[in-house]
Amino acid sequence: MTADASSPSGIQAATRSSPIASRTRSADAAQQIARSRALLPNGVSGRSALSPDQTFMAARGAGARIYDSDGANLVDYHAGAGALILGHCAPSVVAAVQAQVALGSVFFGSTAPATLSLAERLVAASPCAEKVAFATAGSEATAYALRIARAATGRKLFLKFDGAYHGNQDLTQAKAASNDGLGMPETGGVPSETARLALVAPYNDIDAVRTLAHRHAQELATIIVEPVQKHIFPRPGFLEGLRQIARDIGALLIFDEVVTGFRLAYGGAQSYFGVTPDLACYGKIIGGGYPLGAVAGPSALIDLVSGTRRNEPGYVLFNGTHHGMPVAAAAGLATLEQVGKTGFHDALNAWTANLRRELQKIADRHATAVRIDGDASMWAVTTLPHPPTCNADLAREDNALLGAIDRGLVAGGCYVLPGNRRLATSAHGDSELENTLCAFDSACRGLR
Repeated sequence: MTADASSPSGIQAATRSSPIASRTRSADAAQQIARSRALLPNGVSGRSALSPDQTFMAARGAGARIYDSDGANLVDYHAGAGALILGHCAPSVVAAVQAQVALGSVFFGSTAPATLSLAERLVAASPCAEKVAFATAGSEATAYALRIARAATGRKLFLKFDGAYHGNQDLTQAKAASNDGLGMPETGGVPSETARLALVAPYNDIDAVRTLAHRHAQELATIIVEPVQKHIFPRPGFLEGLRQIARDIGALLIFDEVVTGFRLAYGGAQSYFGVTPDLACYGKIIGGGYPLGAVAGPSALIDLVSGTRRNEPGYVLFNGTHHGMPVAAAAGLATLEQVGKTGFHDALNAWTANLRRELQKIADRHATAVRIDGDASMWAVTTLPHPPTCNADLAREDNALLGAIDRGLVAGGCYVLPGNRRLATSAHGDSELENTLCAFDSACRGLR
């Protein structure tokens, strides 16, 4: 940090370097936005979007920032849903991708050296792993993990937590419905019969989990959990309790490590919290931001997907042309080589902890009704008086106030999407810190 950005002089310096505090778009940039709104739902290629008057067309990324075609930039706290832990276009990742593209990108039915090397890294890093099966995304990985668990146990139900996101497959689109714990559809297009294959419990409520699990013990195949759900961290003993309950009833425990894997620690949430599941699911971070996913676990479970077993009972179909795509594997190897270096997480977490402290000072100085939550390299703005423990707590947020702060952050040059936790990368440095503090200061002043 080059200046104390919580001081007046620091705020002034940050104001001068704020990237898009006020600007007029070029005709080309405005036309791009108009075209995107005409062709894409909400004008974007995903679910989340900035407000219409703050639409940002990202033409390129570099380090901790994204740039539009006019050259305006935002400090990126989405980072590919956390996958870009080194930031955008890390030189070692770019070089690895370019080298692999020249060698080939699809070898269906075979394995490239980059894919094999990545598998070795994943097995070495993941406490639960003896083998790994590659997919093309975290959504696929969680779907396959559930399929493996149901095949291995011969049971059909699974338990998830209210508000959790495990990808876009029909099976996991269930929310809490009633006291019986059976799910109801969370989105259109999902039959109620599908949603009722899910048991839904409040996160951090181990008694509710125990009650549901024992009530459905003969049908429950698995418990699937995000070790950190949004910006809700587990209470002491919660993950350990899930491990014991699953073991007691003969069900499997699945960790959805799509966000926490390699971010909380090199060994992910398994190492960070000291709890080992039966299966772990990974997403784009193992592909350096490129399309890649994986399920890791003991050989007895992962071998259920082997094509040589397709005529045997319990065989699990697990197939895709781009599974383990070598270009993504090369990017993932280059990423994990950096992430695995001594001190990587200490430095990243220290930077983010400092950001949280400085943001809280600004919030307190302006007497706002907000707190800064988070741990490791995650942060979030909340209006709750205490850290949230479950999805019901998040439903009590003052969304109008949070929305005003988010708009102020974007206006001041920070890329934050509504309702999302914020994730730092190793590319975030002094200038990003000052820009962020300046934007937050301005956002808080705008609340008066």
